[in-house]
Amino acid sequence: MKPSAIFFAICISVLMATQVIAENSPAYPPPGFEREDQITKSSGDSFRIEQWVKYGAAPNGSQLYQTWLVPANGSPVKLPEVPFSKNPKDDDNSGNVGFSSEFYISSDNNYLFRQQKVCHGNNGAYLYKRDHGLHYKVLFPRITQDASRFLTKKTGLKWYFGDGIVEFSEWKKNGDIILTLRGGLGHRKGVTDWRCLFSPSTGSYSEPEEWIRQNKNCIESD
Repeated sequence: MKPSAIFFAICISVLMATQVIAENSPAYPPPGFEREDQITKSSGDSFRIEQWVKYGAAPNGSQLYQTWLVPANGSPVKLPEVPFSKNPKDDDNSGNVGFSSEFYISSDNNYLFRQQKVCHGNNGAYLYKRDHGLHYKVLFPRITQDASRFLTKKTGLKWYFGDGIVEFSEWKKNGDIILTLRGGLGHRKGVTDWRCLFSPSTGSYSEPEEWIRQNKNCIESD
C-alpha cells in the first residue's frame, strides 16, 4: 500500500473514532432540559454542581435528571448516576427516580455526598470519590441501606419501611461524615436525629460512646 493510501486510511479511522466519541458524549447544556435553581459550589469555587431536569421524560413518566460538574474554567463533566440494581436490565437509577438531589462536597473536593428522596419514607444516600479532574466515580451506592442496618444492629429495632431516611449532617476534620437517621420503626416507635459516624476510607459505621445516651433519647414511642 502506498504511503499516501496509508495516511488516508489513518485519517478516516481517526475521523470515525472522533464521530463515535462525539455521538456518545453527553452535550452541555443537555438539550430539552431546564436548569434548577439549586447550585452547590465546591471549596474555593473551582467548580459548581448543577442539576438539569426534563419533565415527564423518565421511563415511569416522572422527571428525568442530569447532574453536571461545571468548572470555573474548562469543560463541564456529567456526573454518573447511581444504579439501584445490580441487574444490567434494570435501568432504575438516581437520575430517573423522579426527585432532585442535595450535594455536599468535602473540603478537599475529593468526595461528593449525594442524597435524594426515593419514595415515601425512604431516601437514597451515596458517596462519590474523585477519580481524576472533575471525573468522579460511585464509591458507596448503598449508604441508606447500610446505615439503616447499623442502627438495627445497635438497637435491635427494625424499620417500618425496610430502611430509614439517612441524611448528611457534617464533614469531620478527619474526613469522616456525621449521618443522621430518622423514620418509622417497628413496635409503634419512631426515630429522629439518631447519629452515627461513617468513614469513607474504610466504609465502616460507628456510634461514639458520647452519643449513645442522646441516641437512646432519639427513639420514641408513637
